[in-house]
Amino acid sequence: MAAPPGPINSLMMERSIKSQFDGSKIGLGAMTADFIFMVLIFAFQKTVNFSYFLPIIYLAGALVFVYIAINMKFHSEEPKSNINTFYGYFKGLGTGLVNPYQIIWWLSAGLAIFETFGYTLFYFFFIGILIWIISITTLVHYSYMKYGEVLKRIITDFSSIVLLIFSAIFIYEEFLIFHLFT
Repeated sequence: MAAPPGPINSLMMERSIKSQFDGSKIGLGAMTADFIFMVLIFAFQKTVNFSYFLPIIYLAGALVFVYIAINMKFHSEEPKSNINTFYGYFKGLGTGLVNPYQIIWWLSAGLAIFETFGYTLFYFFFIGILIWIISITTLVHYSYMKYGEVLKRIITDFSSIVLLIFSAIFIYEEFLIFHLFT
């Protein structure tokens, strides 16, 4: 539940090739986005009708993921210097904040879990995310050290394709929500 396949995992794998720590920063940024959503949705669950924002959420997420996929495949998004050590963290945070599935999860499953079990279960949720971040980044990084550039190309291509697929799904979902239900 804490680590479904998707854009964040694709970014974590792609960045873990260079460094396990860089991949982990993506995951920690996305986990921070989860925490922000948890706080906001729990705070405003009774006062805001989030369904009005769904078309914008899906469209924005799709556009951001297309941009990331193209840059991942054709351009280096590495910072030009080592000064910005938070680059990966903010990339994960930004991606998490515009990820429609992450937002929708908190609006649906997150709220249902909260209403059923309260806050306690979310401690385990975030522990699960941390375990996943450490596991996947370690696996990818050390696999790259063993298999080299072939694995790098496979992961980069796979990650770009996953992001483009999610972009297409988001555009389709936005179309369904905006055009069929309004």
